[in-house]
Amino acid sequence: MTGSSRLIDVAFYVALFTIIGLAITFSLLFFLYARYKRKHIKYGHEDEKLLKELKRKYKNILSKDDHDLIDTYNDDSKYQLEYADRVKNVETFLYNHPEVEKKDKVRLAKLLNLDEEKEKRRKKRSRIYTIIFSSIFIVIIILIASFKFNGECFYLGDETYIVIKTGSMETVNDKNTYIKENNLKNQITQFSLIGLKKIKEEDIKVYDVVGFKNDEGDIIVHRIIRINYNSEENKNYYTFQGDANSASNKYELAVSYDKFVGKYTGFNNYGLGVLITYLKSSAGIVALCSCIFFLVTFNYSEDAIDKEYKKRFRYVADVYDKDKDLGVI
Repeated sequence: MTGSSRLIDVAFYVALFTIIGLAITFSLLFFLYARYKRKHIKYGHEDEKLLKELKRKYKNILSKDDHDLIDTYNDDSKYQLEYADRVKNVETFLYNHPEVEKKDKVRLAKLLNLDEEKEKRRKKRSRIYTIIFSSIFIVIIILIASFKFNGECFYLGDETYIVIKTGSMETVNDKNTYIKENNLKNQITQFSLIGLKKIKEEDIKVYDVVGFKNDEGDIIVHRIIRINYNSEENKNYYTFQGDANSASNKYELAVSYDKFVGKYTGFNNYGLGVLITYLKSSAGIVALCSCIFFLVTFNYSEDAIDKEYKKRFRYVADVYDKDKDLGVI
């Protein structure tokens, strides 16, 4: 092993352990933060903040007419009847509020129920976002798995998608004068994701860019430079060559149609190709798994804090509604 290759290996493992270390560190930090925050809320250290929020909500409701309030939360007739039943028996508090004589007051604890519809909508939106992000991750994982286990390509109907590994079609060799003469400008940048579509043999022409499988089963995407007809076998044999190459390789001299994968469709995306190349590498797989692990930990921490807030919210509302005293303003 040369010094250069050894250095590349060292850099790879450093990057690998850095990714894993960052994912574990940030996940642990969020977990510890959620644990500390839950205790902080549970012991009442944020009761003043919660009470002010409850008062703010209450005052917002006082500024609305009953009809507006009902429309704000739900148009369902059953819910309207429930709301009407709640305000029949009115208990007054917040005595110093300037509008106390003008409107019926709803008990602060029951005020939280009026937010249930808004909360349901918020949760629904949150679930939709979660589904979208989860779907993106699932699609990425399926895509990477397909490239891993289907010969480094992805099949979609009669089209095949493959990432170009070499630069044999990226530039033009000066010896290949036919490229300039025929104005052939469909070169392919290395690491690009391209599409290949199945084509009938009678539609194949010289200078088409076609993907075919070599004896090892690898897909090669090069240009057809010659079509030779074998009268004895009554079949065509195709000669391929990369635009950047000065000559054809041995396995490109006599390729039969049955080895064809498809003709280059023109679909070419360099960014997706680089992303797929990285994600299907060992470092990419570790990075993807670390990202998923981090997001799961983050969502767990946020949900735990949110549940503790709601629990304490109701406690503060009940206590203030009954005793009018929490020791805070």
